[in-house]
This record gives sequence, C-alpha cells and structure tokens, in this order.
Amino acid sequence: MQGVHYLPWVGDRYGDGFRGPGQLQARKILILGESCYHYNQEDLEKNDGPDFTRDCIRTAIDRVDTGSPIFQNIEQAFLNEARQDGWAPSGGAAFWNSLAFYNFVQSPVLGGPRTPPTKAAFLASWAPFRIVLEALRPERVVVCGTSRLWPNMEPTPPTDRLHVHLESYRLEDGTNVPCLATYHPSSARYSWRKLHPILMAFFDDPQLAAALLKKNGELDE
Repeated sequence: MQGVHYLPWVGDRYGDGFRGPGQLQARKILILGESCYHYNQEDLEKNDGPDFTRDCIRTAIDRVDTGSPIFQNIEQAFLNEARQDGWAPSGGAAFWNSLAFYNFVQSPVLGGPRTPPTKAAFLASWAPFRIVLEALRPERVVVCGTSRLWPNMEPTPPTDRLHVHLESYRLEDGTNVPCLATYHPSSARYSWRKLHPILMAFFDDPQLAAALLKKNGELDE
C-alpha cells in the first residue's frame, strides 16, 4: 500500500462480511475514521507508526477505556445493544474481526482530537484512500464524521449521490462502493439507537437508507 502510512485494521473474518441484527446479507464493511492524534511531540515520537490504527482497534478488543466513546458507540450502533460494563455485550473480538477500519488522514495530527487536520493533509490523503479501497474492496463504507471528514474527502460525480450523506466511489474496474457519512461517534449528536436502522438499511440496500434519511432528516446539518 504505497503512500499509506497508517495501515488499516483488517479483521481475520473481514472477507466473510459483517451481518448485523436483521440484516439480510453479510457485507464487507470498512469503517472510516478521520485522523491519528498525538498530544505532543514526545507522544508522537513514542507511539506513532504504521500499526497505530491497528493498535487502537486492539484496545477496543481488549475493552480498554481510552476516555473517548468512539469505539463503544460504533459497536452499539452496529449491534443495537445497550452497554454492559461499559461495552456492547456482543462486541469485542467477534465484532472487530468481521470488519476493516482505516483512518483517512495519513499524517499525524498534534494537539488531540479537537485539533482539525489541515486542508493539505486531507488532500494528500485522497490517493492513499483510493489505494486502500482497491486493496480491501469493501461493499460498504461508513464514514465517521459529517462536518469535518466527509466534506474533505474526494468529491464524487452527482450521478453517484443518493443523499447529501450517501455517495459512492468507483473502483478501477467500475465496481460501486457506497459510502454513508454519520455524525462522529464521539459527538454528543451521535445516537446509536437512531443510527442503527439506517446502518442496517444501508448494508442491505443504499436506496433504502437514502429513503430513510430523506424521510426523517436524520444526519442533516
């Protein structure tokens, strides 16, 4: 993966696909985060490297509370489960090993999660994301962030847009890869109960998810 600094997490059973509650068919799902953050230069020098994203997912598998609810909320939205002891009961290794996860911005961000990546960092990450798409060939992509990540991704043709937050990328062979943007999982606006039926519809048929989005206005800014 030339140009990809932070390697994606790819679960052992990613090829078998994820099947959520009520989902008709298992799908190869890629969850797209935004950035890899470091609080200072010392933190960067100590912890940065190609396995940074993978190590973050391992903390979720090991049920380590990092202070951010991102992984807990993702599990809840996908599995439709209230937390027990801080986590969705059906999450952990069984969940993350059925998915792939990739952080879009391929350069470190200093200053913590509230610090936005630069426009240049987003632009420089378009090509690596295309490489990851070609390598993993996901059937669906869930984009974590409607306000910062989604608007800074490579634009798609109007013909491949079903909704302001549901568009598609095309692989080199023409394969369509639908992408759904959600509120960031660490945001106070993120509701796993509201998002779950939209996710399941998206996995089964993006047209159904687009209809739900247009009907109830969920995710509209």
